Amino acid sequence: MKKGIRLLLIYLFVICGAVLLTACTGDESGGISNITQNGAESAVNTESAEKATLGAPEDITFTDYYLTWKSVNGAVGYTAIVDGEEYHTQDNSLDLFNILKEGRHFASVCAEGDGVNYDHSEYVDKTFDLTATANLNYELLPDNSGYEVSKGSALLNGRIYIPDTHNGKPVLKIADEAFNCFAFGVGSKLNYETGYGCNITATGFRLPSKLKEIGAIAFHACAGFKEIIIPDSVETLGGNVFMRCGRLESVNIPEKITEIPANFFLDCNITAFEFAPSITSVGAGAFQGCPIKSLVIPDTLKKIGDYAFSESGLEDITFPQKLEFDELYGSAFVNTPWFESQPDGCVTVGDILLAYKGALPEDGAIKDEDIPQNVKRVAGAAFYYLIKADNLTQSAHFGRKISSIYFRDGISFLGGYVCASPVVRLPSDLKVLPEQFWGYAVKINNRIVVLPDGIEYVCKNELLADYIPNANNTVIIPKSVKYFAFVTAYMLYEGSEEEWRNVETSEDLDIRLEAFGEYLSLYFYSEAEPDKAEDGSSYVGKYWHYDENGDPVIWSVV
Repeated sequence: MKKGIRLLLIYLFVICGAVLLTACTGDESGGISNITQNGAESAVNTESAEKATLGAPEDITFTDYYLTWKSVNGAVGYTAIVDGEEYHTQDNSLDLFNILKEGRHFASVCAEGDGVNYDHSEYVDKTFDLTATANLNYELLPDNSGYEVSKGSALLNGRIYIPDTHNGKPVLKIADEAFNCFAFGVGSKLNYETGYGCNITATGFRLPSKLKEIGAIAFHACAGFKEIIIPDSVETLGGNVFMRCGRLESVNIPEKITEIPANFFLDCNITAFEFAPSITSVGAGAFQGCPIKSLVIPDTLKKIGDYAFSESGLEDITFPQKLEFDELYGSAFVNTPWFESQPDGCVTVGDILLAYKGALPEDGAIKDEDIPQNVKRVAGAAFYYLIKADNLTQSAHFGRKISSIYFRDGISFLGGYVCASPVVRLPSDLKVLPEQFWGYAVKINNRIVVLPDGIEYVCKNELLADYIPNANNTVIIPKSVKYFAFVTAYMLYEGSEEEWRNVETSEDLDIRLEAFGEYLSLYFYSEAEPDKAEDGSSYVGKYWHYDENGDPVIWSVV
């Protein structure tokens, strides 16, 4: 009896186990089976399932220097091996414009899986040829070391590929005006959207890898490209290279370059720029008209030219703690939001007077009290270009309306083109009169310029009337002068002719004295009346002295 009961219990246990196993396993109809399919057991089944392999990329082509292929569903990216180099991209294309040299190339492309649901595809091979832009013009350089290249009869459409070599020799220079597309005269307004007056169809330029020089005005008004890579081999940049390249946003400057030349980025779309330590100079108009918003001027930058950043979008400027410039033009920052935000009057940075802003005093005179007491240096063009405070877009060149400027003692440095005032009091501490201090103020006449005692270098200046025969300006030259290049009608030296022989003079001055001796004359000081010629009609040599009123007078026979 007991044995029978045990058999019955075993039988019931087996039956219950089977029922429970069926319920847990379930069928396609739902119930508990639906819950488990969405639960942990489902995750285990998915994880253990075999991953699918992505389909391989199809229709690989090479067009406009892009390697392209059809997108693969499920791919998270692509791997392209080109000539042994591996590249990864999220797109179904790879830009090889600035990577490959001219010639035949081999590529393999695969689609990348996510590693969970898909494995990488197989690689697909492609052989293709990269050719340079046709019909460019190549000229052998004078030393036969290589070629310079220019547009020739090439069509400036799409991307322009300039090869590394031509006829077995390197392409070393982009010629002056090589791709100049400016169609109008100076001052013309271009339209970078429609292409009016410029080119917007050339969308890129690839430069040779061994390039040494980019000539002046090389890409003027090529307004269709946004970036360009300048090879590290480049040592020389000309002026106006990217002038009016209205869409250009990004350019690298090689480490060998020390100067951003004049008008280099004028009217480009440069919004930010960081100066490398190697750059020590920024030329006139280099960033003029660019939408650059902020600027950090490093202490390694020693020269900033006329209009360098004018008419740009500059709102914030960080100057170096030590203001040690070899050349600085205050006009570099005029017609910018930063300059407009400065108070009227003398705009200063540290002990430097950058520029004068706003309306002049009624008498047109800049007096001692108008210049802040801490000013020790005056930047170039500080008073030459006065800017109307109510107009950011137009500069008013009315520097000649200044009647006089008083530079007090203690100011030790004056820049070029400071003013066009006919009356200037120079400070006694001045050692150098810069080149074109008065600019080209040809209207100044009947003026006497007294150079301060102690001045040593008098650079090229011209104080002439409209025509040389009408010039009647005088400069008094102290004996401290070591170099002299001042050109005006009457040059009165306070020393003797023998002492003058120790003064170095400019070649330009010597040529003009010889060519226009009737109108330009150098006189030496003689307190006593000089010797007369035998006929008594003139003196032997040219001399001058001070009269009883202390005025300079040329010795002449009455």
